[in-house]
Amino acid sequence: MEITGIVLSGGKSSRMGTDKCLLKLHNKTFVEIQTDILSKVCNQILISANNTNKYNFLNYSIVKDEFHNCGPISGIYSSLKKAENLFSLIISCDTPNLNIDFLNYLISNIGDFDAIVPIFNNKTYPTTAIYSKNCLKIIEQSIKNKNYKLINLLEKLNTKFLEINKDEMFYNNLLFANINTVEDYKNIIK
Repeated sequence: MEITGIVLSGGKSSRMGTDKCLLKLHNKTFVEIQTDILSKVCNQILISANNTNKYNFLNYSIVKDEFHNCGPISGIYSSLKKAENLFSLIISCDTPNLNIDFLNYLISNIGDFDAIVPIFNNKTYPTTAIYSKNCLKIIEQSIKNKNYKLINLLEKLNTKFLEINKDEMFYNNLLFANINTVEDYKNIIK
């Protein structure tokens, strides 16, 4: 199955004080880490970002948000519209600990769903998920209604929630670690 990979890179990085996606880990920027892992399972890669110049060093299409100041829902919507494939695997640039086995597990759960979303340690991760183009109308309506919360969106979609437990071969307690602050960053580069 062909699938589009989308890296959400449009956040303001206000708690970090600098663009998180350009931080480095093992001599690669976070956005490079994410595009590299997606390129192993996806035939098309898109980067959702409002500042297109920052990512010129990457050889991927940049998608700007059609709607502004409404968070990741706009990046998901705008990127799904540009995706060549029915399904898109979406990850955010600030979760550099995802692994290929986990992404393959998500993909293996594609069926007749609008979204496939992991739950890890009782927390839902809608920005590390698979979405279908079939949900574009519902996403657009949510944005127009100023209902930007992805959790609310998932309730309107035919969503498959995947509980990630310690028995999974790809399990890592830092799998979904989100790098938001300087302290978070210092902890992963140790």
